[in-house]
Amino acid sequence: MKSIVSILIIFLLVSCNSTVQEKTQSINNDLITLPLLGKVIPRNSLEIEGNPWGIQAGSLDEEVLEKAGAIGVKWTRLGASWPKIEKTKGVYDWSATDKAFNA
Repeated sequence: MKSIVSILIIFLLVSCNSTVQEKTQSINNDLITLPLLGKVIPRNSLEIEGNPWGIQAGSLDEEVLEKAGAIGVKWTRLGASWPKIEKTKGVYDWSATDKAFNA
């Protein structure tokens, strides 16, 4: 029974592969064959409306935020370090966080 199932699976894989090759233009290399679906037109992310992509910077490093802005990142998830915000109990310094949000 296992050999019959194995033969059927191999047959299906071979027949599907040949069907795709016959009906579509393909990109070939030594390992795989994939159908050519279209071409990517490179654009700056500022040119894309409704761009959902962003980054998780992980730090408030000004250089990282400037680079993110330069490539058109629409949003950034920032981490805030509570020990840096409240160095003394009851005294809060949000200046680094504010600077990052304003970048």
